[in-house]
Amino acid sequence: FSLYFSYNPNNPFLVKYTGPLHKNYSSYADDYDVIYYDDKICEDMLYDSLHRKKELTEIVIKPGTECIECSALCDTNTVKRIVLPDSVSVIKTGAFERSGELSFVKMSKNIKRINDAAFRFCPKLESIELPEGLQHIGRQAFRKCTSLESVKIPDSISFLGSYAFHKCINLKEVFLSKSLTVINEGMFMDCHQLKDVVIPEGIKVIEKRAFARCKNLERIILPPGLERIEKDAFLECNRLRHIDIPESVKFIDSNIFGDHAPYVIITGKPSSYANSYAAQNQMAFSFYYSTEIYKTNLERVGRRIKR
Repeated sequence: FSLYFSYNPNNPFLVKYTGPLHKNYSSYADDYDVIYYDDKICEDMLYDSLHRKKELTEIVIKPGTECIECSALCDTNTVKRIVLPDSVSVIKTGAFERSGELSFVKMSKNIKRINDAAFRFCPKLESIELPEGLQHIGRQAFRKCTSLESVKIPDSISFLGSYAFHKCINLKEVFLSKSLTVINEGMFMDCHQLKDVVIPEGIKVIEKRAFARCKNLERIILPPGLERIEKDAFLECNRLRHIDIPESVKFIDSNIFGDHAPYVIITGKPSSYANSYAAQNQMAFSFYYSTEIYKTNLERVGRRIKR
């Protein structure tokens, strides 16, 4: 059965639950058993209710709701589907965290923010459709969603928090927003099934551990305009064999590959910082000479041009 939320004009602080009541709720008049306040699903208001209703598999939030508050629907043990109305614009911290059976979320078309840890530890969440217009995804928002296989980050997103997809061990495909300027710390760390990543133009910094322990990562394309690659960015990416580093890069931490460094060939221009970095760290370096060759190298995956 489902929980449906509807406005009750006789008591604006309550919403109606439709479906069989648990025996412990028999004292509630008119079947009202969930508190609702100020067009928000409030913190922990469903916690006891959801844990008692063992048969609950779907939650449908009432139209007009604008915000899912902190921890409002966390720790649900049986809920598999959640439907959000298009009126919802904000999902706050931990709203759906640790929902062990949650596999499907119908997202609001007008969502603007998904805050920290909103869907953290939802191991059965298989997919999430993020609409254009979404602007912010917080820290650890989808951390350890271990069934998630593909994510498309819309171009409207300008902030994607650190460790947002950490330990999504079955994530195979990522399409990044063109509005991002930073790949934040640990964003795709321990995403073991990622094989191929294209970093869009506009990214200036790849922070520490951004792709650490992506054990099957074979190809990553870095954009013109990239300026910094920080510590352990590609730590233990043991299948990464070569990487093209654009001339715009002016800082690379001394340890971005970890113990795998001797097996990586860096490609770049002879006068580039990448060349100096390779020499200082006793790494193999392969030259290219022109922007046209660089562009061709990007489009033709896996082709390396040597002097």
